[in-house]
Amino acid sequence: MEFLLGGADAVSTGTANLVNPLTPVRILQGIQEYCLENGIEIVGRVPYDGIVTDAQIDRKSVVEYSDGPVSQETRRMWERIERILNAPVEAST
Repeated sequence: MEFLLGGADAVSTGTANLVNPLTPVRILQGIQEYCLENGIEIVGRVPYDGIVTDAQIDRKSVVEYSDGPVSQETRRMWERIERILNAPVEAST
């Protein structure tokens, strides 16, 4: 999350990946640690799938383009987000 909050972009991340191929893993670990430390629920993880690129080329969302694992996980994540957003807010004491 520090990378995201610090304004990391695809170019700098890609360059870092050339120097250290484990950069994406380190970024993911940083995001997970940030969420854990700040009480932010991780609603899911989107698996890598080349179908995402295919959907982008076809100018569609992956959910419109395919019903594969990425689309199914995206739907599950959205349902979890909706439940979180629609959950009653607890009054602070």
